[in-house]
Amino acid sequence: MIKKFYLAVTAWLVLLTSVCLAYSDTEGHWAEKNIDSFSKIGILNGYEDGSFKPDDCMTRAELITVVNRILKNQAESTKFIPDNNSKEWYYSEIRKAVASSVVQGDPDGSVRPDELITREEAVILLYRAFMGEEAGNVKINAYDDAKNISEWAY
Repeated sequence: MIKKFYLAVTAWLVLLTSVCLAYSDTEGHWAEKNIDSFSKIGILNGYEDGSFKPDDCMTRAELITVVNRILKNQAESTKFIPDNNSKEWYYSEIRKAVASSVVQGDPDGSVRPDELITREEAVILLYRAFMGEEAGNVKINAYDDAKNISEWAY
């Protein structure tokens, strides 16, 4: 399972920096082939204006959507999520992630879908998605910045 987690994290890193769809801004980008491959299988989409924005950071909703697509999550939570607006493109995706326990939200149930996702939040989300409750032998103290890990994520 640890190997599966590391593969997922590697895929996530490629996705963050990175679609047969000829986006207007990916030609010549170092991740162009990966972007194209993930787009062909429906994991990634670009923006309505035909761009992909391969060097932009991802929002929480964007990473949640990618993880839902990889996991093929379909069931939606009926739990009230205070900041999940039914008029937004990500409404269903947030509900799917909550239903699958990939996303738990803040103490008040907020998910903050429009905020950029931090590395810490992304690792927790990916861990829940691909490792579930398995603790494994993660040696957090081996990382130089382990002292900077928030208590909630530790």
